[in-house]
Amino acid sequence: MDIDVWRCFSFLNDVRNMRAVAEVVMKRGRLFEPTISFTSADWTTNDYYLKVVKDIVDLCAGTDEIVLCVKDMAGVGDVSRIGSLIGAIKQAYPGLMISYHRHITDGLAIPALLAAAKAGATIFDVEEDSLVRFYGHSPILAVQAIFEESASRST
Repeated sequence: MDIDVWRCFSFLNDVRNMRAVAEVVMKRGRLFEPTISFTSADWTTNDYYLKVVKDIVDLCAGTDEIVLCVKDMAGVGDVSRIGSLIGAIKQAYPGLMISYHRHITDGLAIPALLAAAKAGATIFDVEEDSLVRFYGHSPILAVQAIFEESASRST
């Protein structure tokens, strides 16, 4: 028995700390999901995060074998900031698949998920509506509804 998708987020944006995990996971042919730990501070600019992404892409020998996760576990990224960051990553790495992870602690998770989707993220952590509480993921039916409504408005 094995795990097919490995999300690595405990390296605190220092890619040297994820090297051992990345090498083993990729050598075994599993899907590697390196993760940027998002926070909000004066020094956490798009350029800062793009440098982390570049280090990840270099470590993983490109973007073909990974899914990049932007993990805003604390829910501190405002809607426009999340859209801006995902957009900057997609502009620099158009073929990179991006996952956006956010808990619903601040009440702005669903609009942030939508901003991430509009900017190019394609995978989102959601959960069954009856399991959602204050610290979980967004409810799947609400996310589906806002994504569908947004898509119908843009056509």
